[in-house]
Amino acid sequence: MRTQLKIFNVVKDVCRNRIGKVPPLFYEYHVLKTLLLLWLKPASRELLARELHIGESSVRTLINRLKRYGLISTCRRNGCSLTKDGWQLVDEFRKIVPKIVSNINLRRLRLGYFNAGVLIKDFPVHGKMRIILWIRDLIIRNGGDAALILQATVNGVIVPPVGVDDWAYEDLGRIKEVLKPDQNDLIIISFAQTQYDAEKALLTTLMTILNMQIKENSFMA
Repeated sequence: MRTQLKIFNVVKDVCRNRIGKVPPLFYEYHVLKTLLLLWLKPASRELLARELHIGESSVRTLINRLKRYGLISTCRRNGCSLTKDGWQLVDEFRKIVPKIVSNINLRRLRLGYFNAGVLIKDFPVHGKMRIILWIRDLIIRNGGDAALILQATVNGVIVPPVGVDDWAYEDLGRIKEVLKPDQNDLIIISFAQTQYDAEKALLTTLMTILNMQIKENSFMA
């Protein structure tokens, strides 16, 4: 069973309504995205507002809540940066989710205008239709138009439960080149009409999947 990641407890609490306070106008996706952006480099409030597609007042609230956790610091010169605790929190997450990418150049496997992809370490689903359909439905429910679910095997990247078709070899090779999976890694690619919707559907689904702490002998059977 996959252990609970601390980052999800933080994400949920940052979004929690406070008694006597106006409910925040951001969601768990925006909190996770903020931490991932700051893991790459410091960012101003204005840049975060553009990347998150929310107002600066909402960004200010989000930043203040993350500061209370001791996860980010702010200064006029660099804007918002992760603290040591913030780095450790995101690093723990990135060990399980080392790759999050946008707009993989697909042709035959292209299921929408824009896409976002993620690699989850050691998450075998080949032959487990229930979990495959569940992930696909989550992507749709979270705002995506379609989903492509792939498994890395000893023979390469396949589309479970079908396997590998000759017509998809080029795209599968490109996906493998971009995400660099190892055996039993799971790849999820979401498609949508905008890049924002594709990524939001993907990361929201990702949080649900990892929060489930799925047992091999029950849900994933």
